Amino acid sequence: MDDVATTANYYRDKLGFQYERFWGEPPCFCMVYRNVIVIMLRQVSAKGVMRPNHIADPESDADWDAYIWVDDADALYGEFTAKGVKITRGICDQPYGCRDFDVEDCNGYRLCTSMATAPPPLVCIKSVAELVVIEDALGRADIAGHPVIGPERTLQAGNGNEPAFRLGDLLLG
Repeated sequence: MDDVATTANYYRDKLGFQYERFWGEPPCFCMVYRNVIVIMLRQVSAKGVMRPNHIADPESDADWDAYIWVDDADALYGEFTAKGVKITRGICDQPYGCRDFDVEDCNGYRLCTSMATAPPPLVCIKSVAELVVIEDALGRADIAGHPVIGPERTLQAGNGNEPAFRLGDLLLG
């Protein structure tokens, strides 16, 4: 970005973030936060080299530059609309179990704000042998581009004698 102070103030005034300070003289870095979300903003020395995805590659389907999980996308949509934030895609339900919308910041970067509308699917494990195979496959593979580190908690009893856990119970790295 060309001006970290202007950007941090936009995130504060329009998107509801806060910040404590700027780093550098002149300022070149700031961490804005809202609830548990932290975005690090860095000003580069060369001016005019920002490259939001939709500008850098207009032919691709890369419509957003960051994807942010929230608890209530509808409330945030209402807040952003009331503050005059540029909405580039209205709020809608997605076939993959999310409700989301896109906004554009003062630099042209697009943020997708999303919430889950359905619980993650259950994975049933019928035997210890199957559990080993699943753990081995997950340990070597990945889910949505994230290597699997391991379960967040122990397996819970499923239907009958079949233990079950939700994919959301896995800790992704």
